[in-house]
Amino acid sequence: MRYQQVRWQHDHPDEPVDLFSEVGPDGYEMRRVDRFADGRLQWSDDTGAGTGQGVGEVPIDPVAEINAVAGFLAAEITQARFERVWAAARRLAQAAIPDSGNRSALPASSDHCLPSTPCVG
Repeated sequence: MRYQQVRWQHDHPDEPVDLFSEVGPDGYEMRRVDRFADGRLQWSDDTGAGTGQGVGEVPIDPVAEINAVAGFLAAEITQARFERVWAAARRLAQAAIPDSGNRSALPASSDHCLPSTPCVG
């Protein structure tokens, strides 16, 4: 397994700014958390469960290849960091009031940011 965070630099409020991925040995995402600029979190897994758009349908590029694309900044993260973000996304989804569309913000902290960049939101 590998774990990575991708920061997507854009101005589209309906698209995530951070994508946290658990990637299997075959290169496919197994679990993913999307974090939006307003702090909303959405989660998805490879069974089709979740509150998000789902996991990728093609293998995930290595960090170096992602970093070669303008507007993207990727870094390997620890499994522990991924698990903290995953748990926060699942906890917030369970706490959300049905039909409210309300997703609490993830606190801006170093546990949820690329090591050398500030948090968004």
